[in-house]
Amino acid sequence: MEADNLHYAHFHCKYTGKVHDIRIPAMVIKMLQKIMPKGFRAEKIELCFRGTTPCENKPSREVLLSSPIKKLK
Repeated sequence: MEADNLHYAHFHCKYTGKVHDIRIPAMVIKMLQKIMPKGFRAEKIELCFRGTTPCENKPSREVLLSSPIKKLK
């Protein structure tokens, strides 16, 4: 069944907290499995990205208000 072979990474937006699923192509999973040291066998590969999305590249007002204030040196 093809659905069983689908792999996803998670992308966490640092401003909104939203989590987006990103499909990982089978060839990328195969490449990741090949970098395992000899004798290691990954049963599951989990990838997580953090950053911003195209329409979420500026912090919301709520995030700005709740973020700790950084002191300038």
